[in-house]
Amino acid sequence: MPERRILPSHTVQVGSGVSESARSNPFSRMGNNWRRLLKPDAGRVGISILSFFVILAIMAPVLHLADPYQISPSNRLQGPSIEHIFGTDHYGRDLLSRVIFGTRSSLSVAIAAMGIATVVGLVLGLTAGYFGGIWGHIVMRSTDIIMAFPSILLGMALIAAIGPGLSNIIIVIVLVQLPTLIRIVRGDTLVVKEKEFVEASRSIGAPARYTILRHVLPNTLPSLIVMAALGMAQAVILESAFGFLGLGVQPPTPSWGNLLSEGREYMRVAPHTSIVPGMFVVVLAFSFNLLGEGLRNRLDPRRRV
Repeated sequence: MPERRILPSHTVQVGSGVSESARSNPFSRMGNNWRRLLKPDAGRVGISILSFFVILAIMAPVLHLADPYQISPSNRLQGPSIEHIFGTDHYGRDLLSRVIFGTRSSLSVAIAAMGIATVVGLVLGLTAGYFGGIWGHIVMRSTDIIMAFPSILLGMALIAAIGPGLSNIIIVIVLVQLPTLIRIVRGDTLVVKEKEFVEASRSIGAPARYTILRHVLPNTLPSLIVMAALGMAQAVILESAFGFLGLGVQPPTPSWGNLLSEGREYMRVAPHTSIVPGMFVVVLAFSFNLLGEGLRNRLDPRRRV
């Protein structure tokens, strides 16, 4: 009879295509983790672009730029040149300097608004999902009312009531972004609180605060972080839209929105006055979207490779 050969146990394959020995080997797992971390993805591209904008915003006062407020009627509406890389606006002010200083406004609004909205949305979503009852109904019906209005229309109504300005724009964006964040956190909380480990924590008499912080919160953070990153892109666009409508940062303080508004009257004779700030808005919003996509790939175990 032909000799039967038995394969070594370390060559047995599992359903995922990974050997049992490789699965149990900590060095193999470490190598897989390093390969996943070093693999280029959308998140790394988004972080690189975003880091460039952050450096510009921080270093703007110390960079050797032209005065963004210096008016020069003899140089008005000049095209890009060596002296003025992005050209000049209708007052002869250097467009490169004004766009870079406008980065400070857009980034500060996006970061501040989404930071506040994330914290408030986390607290309201957790409590509404975990405790439910009357408090849960109040929170959810409030979000329904806010979501019933288009973002721009709601923002215009609020700014008309409280007045334009940087701080008021932040308040408006917080209110616009809150419903989505609250719903995401509440949905995850409703799922997590039915898990066995949460039931076990409640059965041994653990306080609700301990159960929420120890078991529920860690399982709701991944989705919240991804939505906050994606929400920053919308915050940048909203800030520019309100500035375009004259409801945001008021001239002569530069912001991408009011630069777009000022340049629209000269689109035919000097299109660069609108194209340049518009490109900055698109690239920054795109970087936040890439960052959100990268975070989703990292934090969602179903998308890991």
